[in-house]
Amino acid sequence: MDVLNPSEINAIVRKSKLADKYNKEIDRESAHEILMERIEQMLEKEQEDKEETSRPKATPRTKRRVKNQFEQIMSSSIGTTIVRELTRGILGVFGISTSTRRSSSRTKTKAKSKI
Repeated sequence: MDVLNPSEINAIVRKSKLADKYNKEIDRESAHEILMERIEQMLEKEQEDKEETSRPKATPRTKRRVKNQFEQIMSSSIGTTIVRELTRGILGVFGISTSTRRSSSRTKTKAKSKI
């Protein structure tokens, strides 16, 4: 094994597949240049937003939403009672009972008295 002379090194480099890729000089943007460009764009956008907000806008009209009759009924106590009873009825059809504390405590005392 001997030290390669410059002509042998050049011959090996020319045959290399990587030489084409790495021997090219490329002037790429640095990270600093990219970040400075982004900052400039953001500053321009902020300036445009400030100009846009400084323009007088037409006064927005506030409309109150008028509840229709169905919404009024459903938001009242009658509506909640109707919904509760319908839910109980539907669950009863499927065999699922909705019990209150009062009725469940009665069944517990009846069960204890039978024992």
